[in-house]
Amino acid sequence: MLKKASVALSFAFVSFLLASCSTFFTDYKEPEFEKETFFKGSSRYNGSLIEENYYLAFNDEKLNEIVKKALLNNISLKSSYLNVKKALLNIDLASSDHNIDLSGSLSSSSSRHTDYHDHSVKRSSANFSAAYQVDLFSKLEASDDAALQSFNATAYEYLAMKNTVIATTLKAYWNLAFARQALKIAKEDLADSETRLKLVENKYSAGAADSLDLDDARINHLKVKKQLFLRVQNLKNASNALNVLLGNTVIERIETSNLEDSSIMDFSLSVPAKLLENRPDLKKNEANLRKTYALYNKAKMDFFPDFTLKASLSSGETDTFFRFLENPVATLGAAVTMPFLNFNSLNIKRKQALTDIQIAELAFVDGYINAVSEVYDNIAALDYCSRNLKISEESLTLAENNYRRYFERYQAGLVSLNDFITSADNKRTAKINYLEAKLSRLTKSVDLITALGGGTSMDIQGLTNQ
Repeated sequence: MLKKASVALSFAFVSFLLASCSTFFTDYKEPEFEKETFFKGSSRYNGSLIEENYYLAFNDEKLNEIVKKALLNNISLKSSYLNVKKALLNIDLASSDHNIDLSGSLSSSSSRHTDYHDHSVKRSSANFSAAYQVDLFSKLEASDDAALQSFNATAYEYLAMKNTVIATTLKAYWNLAFARQALKIAKEDLADSETRLKLVENKYSAGAADSLDLDDARINHLKVKKQLFLRVQNLKNASNALNVLLGNTVIERIETSNLEDSSIMDFSLSVPAKLLENRPDLKKNEANLRKTYALYNKAKMDFFPDFTLKASLSSGETDTFFRFLENPVATLGAAVTMPFLNFNSLNIKRKQALTDIQIAELAFVDGYINAVSEVYDNIAALDYCSRNLKISEESLTLAENNYRRYFERYQAGLVSLNDFITSADNKRTAKINYLEAKLSRLTKSVDLITALGGGTSMDIQGLTNQ
């Protein structure tokens, strides 16, 4: 009676132990740290929420088409997506450990004595086996979780790359538009310079200007020419850069709208804590942290025994393979490994896995700190660019008016050539400064939107269906 009670108690204890192995798992816990409740200066941003295809709000059809093409053909984005597919296959590979492992072998041989040749011995053998690992201690479950979190991290990395490609394409498109408009300004400046040079030459011929004035006009003309050559080179560089982003193997001419045609986008800022949900790179950090928890649980479960059930069917050696079917030999068995005998090395691996959690936690917190700093930096930069754009526009209007007046006064002999040339330089500089201010205003708005997460959908499960 006592023996029966002891057996029942032992059975109950083992059953409880096996059923509760997963309770030995350490649950994921997000690192705790202080978060700001709102971004200082966010009250100035009261537009709509940032959407996934936010670039449509710039109201430039040519730009929209370029971004769509980049998302389809960009080499880096394609490579990143292949990494997602590879990570998904790793999940399937990890899941295959739950299946029965089948193996089989066939062999055949023939031997003959060397002293006579009228007799030979033929032998054949066959073996088929099946093995199944019983996941009593949830080791495979921990491995599955690690593979899943690795996939999640790779998927979020792809979404971060997608954000980067969109932002980089927008900037490259506007850089090309800027280069094209800057070249147009340089050509207009060259025409103005030729007019000024001709005016000075006429005055020199009439004795109203000396050779020093003529040389000054010629030097200024050469400077304008040099600027034109630089603008031509910049246009080629900008075109090449955008072609690379589009994955073009042959350089194509890409049409752009003027910078002035792009609308200034109005949007709102989310609270800092939302960055953990909205930024793919921070979601990647979270997935990596979850992965370290899964690997730590695996390291803890590695102390427990492995149970493997085996079954095999073999023929031994027969003189003909077909006799295998007459009298096969069947074997059933089970194997238990006891890894806890290597306690020291397993304990070191467990401590390493725990340290990996601490490293991933630091990376998680550091990523958030840098993300918040990035948002603040871009808020300050965008505020400056908005003010600078207004000042540059006013400066351009004044510079153009001053040049017209200086032109008229120089014709009448009321101002010096040096003052006239200075007004021309001021006008040329004001034109470029305005274009640069417009470009900076657009690019910095994209930088801030990207820092906020780019409105990216975090539905990574949708990637498995592409």
